[in-house]
Amino acid sequence: MSTPVTAIIPVAGRGTRMRPLTEVVPKELFPVGRLPVLHHVVTELVDGGVDRIVVVNSPTKPTIADYVRRVLVPEVGYPAGIDIEVVNQGQVPGNGGAILTAAQHAGGGPALVVWGDELFLGPSRVAQLLAAWRATETPIISVVEVKREDVSRCGIVLPSGEVGPYLRVQSIVEKPNPDELASRTASVGGFLVTDAVLDVLRTTPPRADGEVYLSTALTTFARSQLLLGCRLGARWYETGSPEGFARAFVTIAQHERLVPAPVIATS
Repeated sequence: MSTPVTAIIPVAGRGTRMRPLTEVVPKELFPVGRLPVLHHVVTELVDGGVDRIVVVNSPTKPTIADYVRRVLVPEVGYPAGIDIEVVNQGQVPGNGGAILTAAQHAGGGPALVVWGDELFLGPSRVAQLLAAWRATETPIISVVEVKREDVSRCGIVLPSGEVGPYLRVQSIVEKPNPDELASRTASVGGFLVTDAVLDVLRTTPPRADGEVYLSTALTTFARSQLLLGCRLGARWYETGSPEGFARAFVTIAQHERLVPAPVIATS
């Protein structure tokens, strides 16, 4: 039997780049093609083979909890036999705090962290990461090559060689100036983390903005333990900025014209 994997989706962020719309509608519920972004994300997780999903929300975004309860649980989770739970983020700020909140509810074991505002079109990102984890039993993150204009929106991976088909990750630089680094290898939404990574995250200090970040913990982890990068065959789309949302909407809407139902990064 494969080790059960819990998926974690942090969605408590304020969506500042998409204001003023996000003052009324969370960015995770913006429609991309036929469905909201979060619906696409959850569908990919279910189709890719996770065993449970924890959505980490904020009390200021009750419409997300409502959408999960009224739509995602009966239409996606229940038919697949997968529990989808919504919890509110605890006192630790940042995406690191959201992951630690979910870990308290998950009860240990490997967790697949994905962001609530990123989509993938093509071979399943989730299936690729789970297959890589089961082959290596090593913490592993998804990576793609991005254009120069997307570097400042991503965590950029600095590799230190290769391990078989995977990159060995030396560090992750969060949203750098594209002139500062030669690397265009981005760490995009997909992080298979273990209890050892979570232990590092629990002692990770906040950055200057007061928030705790997973990328900081992963860089610390990679200094002493093996962290791998899995190159995805899927195309990555971020929807948290106006230009990124526009690209994602047009591409996925055009894709959906060619298929009878939404198919976002399924295997």
